[in-house]
Amino acid sequence: MRKFLPVVLVLSLLFIFPLPAGAVKGSPETAPVEALEAALRAGRVAEAVELLTDDAVLRDVDGTEHAGKEAIRAALEGLMKDEWRADVGNRQVAEPGRVTWSASVSSATLKRLGISPLEAAGEATTQGGKVASYRLRLPASSTARYAQARSAAVRDLVKSLLDLALVKGDEAGARVLLAAGYADHDPFPGRGGEADGFLAGAAAMRAACPGLAVTPEAILVDGAFVTARLSLKGNRAGEYLGRPGSGSAVDSSLVWLFRVADGRVAERWGGTGWYSLLDLSAPSMGAAAAGSATAVGEGEGAKKGGTKGKAPAKKKKGWLGL
Repeated sequence: MRKFLPVVLVLSLLFIFPLPAGAVKGSPETAPVEALEAALRAGRVAEAVELLTDDAVLRDVDGTEHAGKEAIRAALEGLMKDEWRADVGNRQVAEPGRVTWSASVSSATLKRLGISPLEAAGEATTQGGKVASYRLRLPASSTARYAQARSAAVRDLVKSLLDLALVKGDEAGARVLLAAGYADHDPFPGRGGEADGFLAGAAAMRAACPGLAVTPEAILVDGAFVTARLSLKGNRAGEYLGRPGSGSAVDSSLVWLFRVADGRVAERWGGTGWYSLLDLSAPSMGAAAAGSATAVGEGEGAKKGGTKGKAPAKKKKGWLGL
């Protein structure tokens, strides 16, 4: 799965392509935008950034602002890594110093989500011959299409990780779905909190409970966070951490909280229930387990707390970013 890109890239794209015949062109208000378009068509990001005011602002549809040339430079460089296309039309000078337009945007990401092209509307302001701000607005229909598609993609990502790691034992396939800096805040007993620890712990779990069935009973998506309530059924027949199998039936449930970033699973919380399932003595439950996540109902998000060892505060992400 390729990276999801933030909305600033979509915003920036809208000035890469030439205007169709009949659009407003060449006025003092549109000239800075046209210069920006020309620089980006040629791939000259540094030149494009110099066409912005020092305090230029890009704001996505969630209200997140990306302020200053350096933040915008990073966004424009990221833009070149994806296959963005846009048809810009109906550009108008709404009033002195303010330009509006409509656009139909497309990208590899949107195609994978099945929502390409996506309709949008944009607005720019100019000041002293430079671009001072860029804003994108999605109509209600585009907002709904994107939200549904992104939630489905994130849900499928987590379901695939659970299936590959805990049921099928496809370590290579599961590793691809984990971020390079994956952090497990409640690792399997006796394992570390990195990707290797998660995969090794999953393998040991499968050996301890042959034929373990892991069923996602509910998966709730709240932006970049996914709460999964899992049921587990099997038999504790195998050895685990030097302890022989008890032969007891496994019939339990767990709630795990995941954070997804750039199309990969970046963090996980929860899982102290493994201890009782494995006939081990559980450590005292800390803030990580107590506040990690609760599947409380459709449309409600996971509970999220602080930093490592706790469930995180929700980080606001831009459009097309996780």
